[in-house]
Amino acid sequence: MAKAQPFLKKGETAMRKLIAMASKEENKALIPILRRIVMEKCNELENCPFCSQPIADTKTTFTEETSRKVIEKILQWSDEKGKHEFKAGEIKHLLDHTQYANLNHLVSFGGIIYRPFNRRLNKPYSSIWYGINRQRALEFLRYERKIPIQIRRNRFTKERVDTAEGDRGDLPHVSDLVDSEGKFSQPALT
Repeated sequence: MAKAQPFLKKGETAMRKLIAMASKEENKALIPILRRIVMEKCNELENCPFCSQPIADTKTTFTEETSRKVIEKILQWSDEKGKHEFKAGEIKHLLDHTQYANLNHLVSFGGIIYRPFNRRLNKPYSSIWYGINRQRALEFLRYERKIPIQIRRNRFTKERVDTAEGDRGDLPHVSDLVDSEGKFSQPALT
């Protein structure tokens, strides 16, 4: 478990005294204020000062290994079968474990892989259904389409905070994201 932030240790006694002196209603009013402060400072804090859970924005990086290879395999399968919408289980044999596990992330990157929309229920199909946009896939493979390479999302709201875009030639390789100690890191891409 990560250590609590140093400022909390210094102010903890004062905070406990303040909470002890306050009424129940005042303490209830304090909770949303503390939450707002923590959410505003989440990237500076990185971990929650109260429970040490990670609170910083999350980054998802689209790599050469998770893009070109997966898109080529799905596109070829789609051409052979003559269909562009499919259940994840139908293509499981084409992908390795990591590629299959990250299939859901591909939906966020440029609309090449998408979730089919159920017009009858007026919402996307369940998470097992996917589709491939053939035109966008071919444009991407020919270096003609820019897509998000890295997406930063707010951990709480899941909203996109920032996006770095580029074409297929700008995609990093997984080996580029491993430091000299063998640890995986996702540096900010420009």
